[in-house]
Formats: sequence, structure tokens, C-alpha cells
Amino acid sequence: MKKILICIFLVILMALSGCSASKNQTRETATSGAKTLSITDMAGRQVEVPKTINKVLSTTPVGTIIMYSLNPKKIAGQNWTPTETEKVYLDKDYLNLPMLSGWYADGKVGNVEEIIKAAPDILLLNFSGKATQANLDQAGNLQEKLKIPVVMIDSKIQNTTNMYEFLGRLTDEKERAQKLSQYAGDLLKDIDSKAKTIDAGKKVSVYYAEGKEGLQTDPSGSEHAQVLNLVGAINVAKVEIKAVMGRSAVSAEQLLQWSPDMIIACHDQGFTAESSTYSAMIKDTRFATLKAIKNNNIYEVPYKPFNYIDRPPSINRLIGLKWLGNLLYPDVYKYDLEKDTKEFYKLFYNIDLTQEQINDIYKYSR
Repeated sequence: MKKILICIFLVILMALSGCSASKNQTRETATSGAKTLSITDMAGRQVEVPKTINKVLSTTPVGTIIMYSLNPKKIAGQNWTPTETEKVYLDKDYLNLPMLSGWYADGKVGNVEEIIKAAPDILLLNFSGKATQANLDQAGNLQEKLKIPVVMIDSKIQNTTNMYEFLGRLTDEKERAQKLSQYAGDLLKDIDSKAKTIDAGKKVSVYYAEGKEGLQTDPSGSEHAQVLNLVGAINVAKVEIKAVMGRSAVSAEQLLQWSPDMIIACHDQGFTAESSTYSAMIKDTRFATLKAIKNNNIYEVPYKPFNYIDRPPSINRLIGLKWLGNLLYPDVYKYDLEKDTKEFYKLFYNIDLTQEQINDIYKYSR
């Protein structure tokens, strides 16, 4: 009888152990099978995102170009309509993506209905250096409105390395992100070390000309003028920084008074060779006495497919650092510009440039 009771007890004990093991296994499966995870974005916000992210929509062209360099196939839609010039350099599959617009520039708003149809896994919202309360509010409002997680990234050029590493983990593109991060980190260190060797008395004064007449600009301290600052140029503009899109107004009299050694001219979307800022400034008799014009020291900012200085202020500025540094201080920034341009375009845009394309990119820029 005693033996029978012991056997019954052992059977019951085994059964209970089995139930307990079964419950633990169920909990583990439920945890491992979760479809989302909590992350801390680059603004310090906790965001619940899908474990697998296949489609990303950026709220601005800045983020779209970043994602384009990382993996264009993970972009959910376009923010702007590419020009015929841009299309030559852009991936065909990207060009076939739906136009979703975004929240940027002077009041542009995303197409909510089309965005919901496109069903991106996350939205990327970029800020520069430190997220403002306006940035944070925008992220919260978009997330509430669209019911799509909004992840904030720091697109300040000095933080490019950290940005790529963060996005690589987020989108499961670690290997690709590491290559881009390494390039950016090495370049920024090299630029910084070279800039420190430039004698203060030999620095070149530069005016960044924007707008149809060249009478708009961005001063030192503006996100739109970071490339000038980093390579050691003296930005002559003494105007207030204009938020978001930049482009502070300048008078012809102010420009004549500043008398820059060099002018670099922005080429905007829709401009032709004849209607460009570069062409307008050369032809404008008001500027004929400018030292930079008289010495033929005016250059157009390369813009194919994206402006090297700031339109938009994304990773396109990395090759801009090499171009402008070499243009201003060839004895300091001793780059083989053609070779380095081919390397950058291949790595970031997946383009094998021809010699004809390189000549076209730098037609008025060297």
C-alpha cells in the first residue's frame, strides 16, 4: 500500500512539473514571437517599432537621401519629384515609388491617404544636433495622427557615424551601415585635422550665393553653411540665421561691402544653365567690380544628383567637403577629386560614374 501511494505521488509530481514546464515554454514563445520591440531613438524617445522593418518613409528629403544610401529598396515613397537631371543618377525602382511628399520646407505636408496606403513600418524624422521642442511635438503629433511609429535621427554632419550605426541596427542593415559610417568617420577626422593646419591669415573669404539673383545666403552657424565652416572658409555673410530652409536676404550693397575672395553659387531645382545663380551673377553689372567676379573666382556648387553644400543638408555634403576643401586650399586638401568622386558615388549612390559624367558634374565647379 505504501509503495502504491509513493507511485501515485510521483505520477502527480511529474504531471505538475510537466504543466509548469509547458507554461514556461508558452511564455518564452510569446516573448520571442513578439512582433515589436522598444527602442530609444536619437532624440532619447522610447518608441515601439516592428522587429522587422522593410519600408521606411522619411518626413524630409534629408532622411530619404540617407535611406537611399543605406538601401533604396527599403524606401516607402518619394518626398519630391526628381528633375530629369536627378533621374539620370537615381535607381529606377526608386523612381517608380509613389509620391508621398513629407513635412518640410515652407509648409509642405505629407499625403496622409497615400502614406497609409503605402503602409511604411516607420517614419524617420530628422533633426540637427539637438532636437527642439518643435521637433519632438511634430514627432508625437505625426505618430498619433498616422498610427505609425516615428523614429527621430540626428542628421548633423558631425554625427553621421552615429546616425548610420543607429539606422543599421534599426533596419537590419548593419554591414552596409558600417561601411558608410567608416567612410564618414574617416573623412570627418581628416577634414578636421587638415582644417586645423590652415593659417588664420591665409583663410579664404567666401560668399554662398543663393536665389535667382544670388542675393540670398546662409551665414556661419547655419546648418546650411556647415561645409564652409568645416573646411576652414571665412563665411562673409553678416546676416541673421533663417530657420528651416535658410536663405537670408542680402542687398547688393552688402555683398559689395563684404568683398569675398570667392563666390560659390547654389544651383536650385528647375534652374537651367542660363537661369542659374552662377550665370546671373556673372552677367549682373552690379557685381562687375566684385573681386571674386573680376578674378573669375566664382564657381557653381555641384548638384548632380544632390547639392554638395546643403540642398538638402544630408549625406551629399560629405563629398562637398572634399570638393570645397580642395577648391579653397589645394595645398592642404590634396585630394584626387575625380578618383574620390567615383568612390563616393559608387559607395553612397551605387553609381559607376563615367568620365563624361564627372566632367559634367564639375563643369562650372573647378
